[in-house]
Amino acid sequence: MRRVLLFLSAVLIALLSAEWLVRLRVPYNVYGWTRQIAQETISMPSPTLGYVNRPGASVRFRNKEFDTHVTINSRGLRDREYPYEESNPFRIVVLGDSFAFGWGVEQAECVTEVLEERYLQGTDVINLSVSGYGTLQELRLFQEDGVKYHPDLVLVLWFSNDLDERIPEVYFHNGRMSEVDLPRTRWSKHLRLWLLRHSYAFTLLRETRNDLNRRWFKRRPSIAEAASRDEDDWRLMRGWLTELRDSAGAHGATLMVVGIPDKGRFVVNEPLRTLLDELTVAYEDLGGAFASLPEADRRRVYFPLDDHWAAYGHDAAARFIAQALRVKGLIPEERLRS
Repeated sequence: MRRVLLFLSAVLIALLSAEWLVRLRVPYNVYGWTRQIAQETISMPSPTLGYVNRPGASVRFRNKEFDTHVTINSRGLRDREYPYEESNPFRIVVLGDSFAFGWGVEQAECVTEVLEERYLQGTDVINLSVSGYGTLQELRLFQEDGVKYHPDLVLVLWFSNDLDERIPEVYFHNGRMSEVDLPRTRWSKHLRLWLLRHSYAFTLLRETRNDLNRRWFKRRPSIAEAASRDEDDWRLMRGWLTELRDSAGAHGATLMVVGIPDKGRFVVNEPLRTLLDELTVAYEDLGGAFASLPEADRRRVYFPLDDHWAAYGHDAAARFIAQALRVKGLIPEERLRS
């Protein structure tokens, strides 16, 4: 028993030493700290959506790769103020998660802002995205709030983990989101989430592993490819996207889905494309678009450590989306900048 206690004590000391050394060398960890500040602090509970952006929230959002500010307007959007009333400009409502929200970039660098200011004209691009959202939450948000903006086009920026998400049960303590419990969550996922929020060493180890997988084990299936085997998840996704298509159509808008690739795997999401073809919903896959970039530019799309787009990635995504809108005839020609 004494030897067991000595062994456990040595392991604990080693773990604590590793944590101290990482914290000493890395002022802000890659995931946990930023997730806690940027998502939990600016969120408020919602009886139908789990949580939403808190109107008027403003926080500094930083880690070792970026230092930005997140400001939420009076209607809960990371965007400027738009009136609900119909207006002359063509209107696009964007639904998405942390990618469309602008994780790690300033608001002016976000894909929605770049699309509106650099590639379109006479067009409102209204960003309803919420970090951490899945497709069901985006559907309900559109039905509750998005329709009020009278959009002509609804863009959904779809990432592979949307396939494995429901509306979460969210807990708030002293006004701060403190715990997210997704259905079917195992105790190991709870432990992983806790470590990501509190341990710099665990986060560094996770990011190092992910980087090695991307560099050396490129045949490892992506999240989307692995999830494609779950017929039940795809059945639910079909229902959500069908309802979103019909809800948009009932309000005079067209639906288009934009697929976001996993970092380092610029391939087309074939299961999603097949589903959207069956639903006759327009689809643009950024996996194929990013793959067409020169090698040097492909390396600039994502942050070196973080799994989200850097500023160049947002600009490239906006450019490809504008091109797709032109090719598919989803926006009047005069709304596109030459």
